[in-house]
Amino acid sequence: MKLIYVPIDFSADSVNALEHGVTLANAMKANLRMIHVINTKTFETPFYFKDLDNFHGKSANDFLNLLLYRYQPILKGQLDYKVANGNVSREIVRYAEEDKAVFIVMGTHGTSGAESYWMGSNAFKVVSNAPCPTVTIRNGFIRNAINKLVVPIDASKDTRRKLVYAAEIAMFFDAEVHIIGVTETAMADITKKVELWVHQACEYMSKRKIKTVSDLLKGSNVTDMTIDYAKKIDAELIVIMTEHGEHPVSLIMGAYAQHMVNNSPIPVLTIRPQIVPQ
Repeated sequence: MKLIYVPIDFSADSVNALEHGVTLANAMKANLRMIHVINTKTFETPFYFKDLDNFHGKSANDFLNLLLYRYQPILKGQLDYKVANGNVSREIVRYAEEDKAVFIVMGTHGTSGAESYWMGSNAFKVVSNAPCPTVTIRNGFIRNAINKLVVPIDASKDTRRKLVYAAEIAMFFDAEVHIIGVTETAMADITKKVELWVHQACEYMSKRKIKTVSDLLKGSNVTDMTIDYAKKIDAELIVIMTEHGEHPVSLIMGAYAQHMVNNSPIPVLTIRPQIVPQ
């Protein structure tokens, strides 16, 4: 069976990501694996579990077992976990690659002020190096089912590679796909290219009998346009590539993807151009 990875640092956001991971795994008929990376010498009771009067865990394994006990009954596949030591993002990426994970689902923010919560500082590092698409969820977004997803299409050479994953998710959830052409320039040749690629994307979805809506957006900030559109239609997922832009300078450090991952209140599915669909 396919395998989905969920990094757990015991913050509420990481447990929320686990719940999203369970929903995705059930839709895909996949197994799910939690991974916790130990990066400190001491381990204290996570804040998320301090309200459990009758549970006195002393290790990461104890709390992972508690999560396993809670979520295995609602997961159709198998739920297990792995504990690693070392650099957080590097270990997540390494094990996801070794285990041939098809998705990573993770929160973007751990609890502030606690060094043991590492989710926020490592989310984008994982996204930038992951061997598979990564779903990032911030600030406790709680809707798990996906009814609408937004796929921004720009003039970059890799923009259409996301379509295979958007279609896969849409078919799993019987969701509606919104293909939006986005551009920050009024140049006619760029606009024409984007319009053509939007049309091709809609045809791609139509052949797979996926309900599709299209639109063309022009403005000064593609990230804000995309997020505003997703909020307007009440979408549950935005699908992007790690590289984006109409000019080479915009590809530096993956600024577009980083902005989207860090600022979107709606979950973001991010795909690196180097990833080959499984």
